[in-house]
Amino acid sequence: MGYLFLKKNRRTLKSLYLSLILAGLFLTLYDYFIFQNNLQRITSPFFLLSYAFQLVYAPASYLLIKEIVFTTKKFPKIELLHFSPALLHLIYGVFSFHIYPKEYKLEFLKSILNQSIASQGEFSSTYQIFNLLIAVQLIIYLFYSYKLVKNYHPPYNVQNSLSIKKVKSLFRSLAVINIVLLISSLNVRYLIYHLGGVDIGLLILISISLYLFYLAYFVVANPEKFETPVIKYQSSILDTSIKSDIIERLHTFMQEHEPFRNEKLTIKELSDQVNIPARQLSQVVNETYGYSFYDMVNYYRIKEAQNLLADEKNMNLSISGIAYEVGFNSRSSFYTAFKKFTGMTPSNFQKSSWESKN
Repeated sequence: MGYLFLKKNRRTLKSLYLSLILAGLFLTLYDYFIFQNNLQRITSPFFLLSYAFQLVYAPASYLLIKEIVFTTKKFPKIELLHFSPALLHLIYGVFSFHIYPKEYKLEFLKSILNQSIASQGEFSSTYQIFNLLIAVQLIIYLFYSYKLVKNYHPPYNVQNSLSIKKVKSLFRSLAVINIVLLISSLNVRYLIYHLGGVDIGLLILISISLYLFYLAYFVVANPEKFETPVIKYQSSILDTSIKSDIIERLHTFMQEHEPFRNEKLTIKELSDQVNIPARQLSQVVNETYGYSFYDMVNYYRIKEAQNLLADEKNMNLSISGIAYEVGFNSRSSFYTAFKKFTGMTPSNFQKSSWESKN
């Protein structure tokens, strides 16, 4: 957590949400360690602190993903509502456990152990309702996080944004650890000592420890992704008329000369051909269409591929043949780009085009 805030430009909302998750994980490990080593009497004032985070993990994970996708500069106060159940839980924990003297806490913990040993599976209604709330909360936040990740594309105007692959990897890891934490909140370690001879508590402990290592690696390997967003072209302001002229020249050139058919086309080569500085060309494409240079090139490739696929004269051409014809260097990259721009596969597009003509 300290690493995230060592530099001023790392004090971002992404760092805040990730730190909340890290704090809860550390406290969970701490509670497991204290319990397994029977140190409750020594540390009772600082025991079970991880329970305050049980309703924090899911919203913090969602807000972390949301911040990666949308990137906001200031914390929207309305987001505090996501943590209102956690706040109520914290208040309940303070007045039902933490403000009481040591002996009361020790007796409380002892009663939990005695109950789990004597009658595993018998829970109070409060316990059942609380864990049902955690489960429902987790399902809702994972669902909306998944929707954000599914539609995620790195912001065209942010230099230090995470790639699609890394965002998906982070989401999957958050989903897994949230499920592990849900199991932990169900007190499986206390209610079912062994499942098929396996110590559930130990497995939870190992899982959380490994995940902490994963998060540490993720942050250290991508430090700039947790820093203040670097907005492209802030120092370069182009007049609207200049932008319009560049777009018109670019569009005309792409249609008439079809440079996109060159699978190795670079922005330097294209800028030389249209006589437009590479930086201005990239800026106009980014700001006008929200595309990177390669997305823009693929857009023209897909438009040409659509023309070829829709023309029954090309029925002897294979899908792969058309992909290479318009400038793609692999069938897989062609399929990915085609579905991105059209919402369907090349074969489905071809079939629907021919059916509409007949």
